[in-house]
Amino acid sequence: MAQKVAELLDEKCKVLETFSEVKQKFDKLEFTLQNNGMSAQAAEKDNLEVASQKLEQSNAQMKKEIERLQEELSQQNKARKQQEDQLAELEQILRNLEEEAKERKSQLEQDNTTLKIHEINTERLQKNLQAAKEEHAMLLESKAQLVQEAEDWGERLGELEEEMTMCERSHTGMLEDCANKDDRIKSLTECLLKMRDWDSEDESCVDGSSLVNIIFEMSADLKSMEEDKNRVFAKLADEVKAKEDLQEGIKHLEEQKEVLESESANYASESQKLQQKLQIMTEMYQENELKLHRMLTVEEKERLQKEEKLNKAGKKISLAAEELNTYRHRAKDLEEELERTSHAYKNQLAARAADRDLADVKRENAHLRQKLTDAQFKSEILEKDVREGRPLFRGERSPYGPSPLSRPSSETRAFLSPPTLMDGPPRLSPQFMGPSRASRGVGEPPSGGQDFERSGPHSDSGSLSPSWDRERRGPPPPPGHPLPDPGLPFRRPPPGPYPMGPLPPRPPLPPEPYFGEKSSESFHGPHSMLGDMRLPPDPDSRMGPPPGPRLMGMPPLMDPRDPHFPPRGPYGPPEFFPPRGPPIGMRGPLPPGMFPRAPMPLPQHMGYLPPRPLSDSFPPGPPPRPSPPGSEQTPDQSPSPHDVI
Repeated sequence: MAQKVAELLDEKCKVLETFSEVKQKFDKLEFTLQNNGMSAQAAEKDNLEVASQKLEQSNAQMKKEIERLQEELSQQNKARKQQEDQLAELEQILRNLEEEAKERKSQLEQDNTTLKIHEINTERLQKNLQAAKEEHAMLLESKAQLVQEAEDWGERLGELEEEMTMCERSHTGMLEDCANKDDRIKSLTECLLKMRDWDSEDESCVDGSSLVNIIFEMSADLKSMEEDKNRVFAKLADEVKAKEDLQEGIKHLEEQKEVLESESANYASESQKLQQKLQIMTEMYQENELKLHRMLTVEEKERLQKEEKLNKAGKKISLAAEELNTYRHRAKDLEEELERTSHAYKNQLAARAADRDLADVKRENAHLRQKLTDAQFKSEILEKDVREGRPLFRGERSPYGPSPLSRPSSETRAFLSPPTLMDGPPRLSPQFMGPSRASRGVGEPPSGGQDFERSGPHSDSGSLSPSWDRERRGPPPPPGHPLPDPGLPFRRPPPGPYPMGPLPPRPPLPPEPYFGEKSSESFHGPHSMLGDMRLPPDPDSRMGPPPGPRLMGMPPLMDPRDPHFPPRGPYGPPEFFPPRGPPIGMRGPLPPGMFPRAPMPLPQHMGYLPPRPLSDSFPPGPPPRPSPPGSEQTPDQSPSPHDVI
């Protein structure tokens, strides 16, 4: 709001500045319009007074609005301070509640950590107990397995003892068999010896081959008996070794049984201790769980109370934010109203300025039209005076136009070539173009900036006087002095060295640009200055054709034999005779399509009001026309000729 008030004060200062400028303009206009009609002065004064009254009223309204806005701003500042105090209190309460909530959260986190530690310990103890139970079950299973193995080994030991007894019995039987076999071998040897004795006695009756066979059989039986004996002794040794191994295994199993019994007793005592610890830990866990449940219920109640308080504080904050939004909307509405009022005020000022500029332009246009009508009236009077009492010139009575040698070279006009020398329709000869064409540059209008402006497509009248007359005459005498003697008539210089007759045609130039698109140099030409308008043309341009190509913007050609050809006066063209009155004062070149605010002074005549004095408040150039609100015109772009009048 302070920025808005500052902006309003700036706008007020600007309005006061504009008001002071309007007052200054009003004073200047009063000073400059003293010689004009009293009605225009009174109307302008009334308009300015009305504008000043309206500006004063608008200033008063703006002051009232500024005071009202200042009061609203002070009220809004008070309300904003109260709301800021309330918001500070609410923020302090919220901070206290947040600190309490943080403390409660820290306590709850500590309790959660202790609970987690107890849970971890109980889980670890449960895992240890489960592992001990599993080990105890495994030990019981291993004990049962060992008992069963011991029973198996006892059974196997009984079997081995039975086998051992059987082996001993078989050993004794085998020993008896061996003894019996030894006895038999001895008996057999004795028998063999007896038989040898009998053989020696009875060599004649018994053959030697039969004895040898009997001996071999006996040796084979002995070998088989020895092999059986060795086999039986090997079996006996194996059985003895197996018996010793079984005795050692029985001793080792008895030792393992004693160790397992001692370990089972130890594990049983440890399981009893772990069961006691588990009971104690479960009791402690239940007690801690009850304590934590009580603490959690208390903290939940406190949390609900804090949430209720926070909800109330949030509602208050939302209400304060809504009030702030409403104040902001009101401030925006006030800004929009100020912008609308400022835009309306600016538009009103622009419309008044445009009306004033339009009225100035209309007055100047009316003044210029009046001067143009005066000049046209004077030119008509001069033409009538010149044409009276003069016969037609010999060249003017020719069907092919006036001769170029019988007229002044400064105003040599284009003539039509005879039909015997033409290959096509009649055309103008470029040799005898007047100074307005020969002495000008390419693309220059027919006669200077002023004449072209006065004879343009949007002017009220044509040219005021011929160019050779304006060049021959000097500046007009001041008012009150006698007019100079016009002197002798103008004499034409001798013809130049160029041959008579038409010249060959020249290549055409590109078409001239549009009136509003011509440049200042091409429009005015090199001889469009005020001092050059009274000088005669260059002799080279009078004696010969111009160096440049022919202009494309010339009027259409007409045959003098055409029935629509304009008739000439009875005493020849008026430009061949000197004027009787003083020349009309000319002004300098102007931009295309624009009329000046301060034209050159014309000679005073009876029956007309004196010209209005120039004002210092007006700029030297033409007044800028107000552009419509939707279009903007750059300073480089010149206005169209339709917008001037």
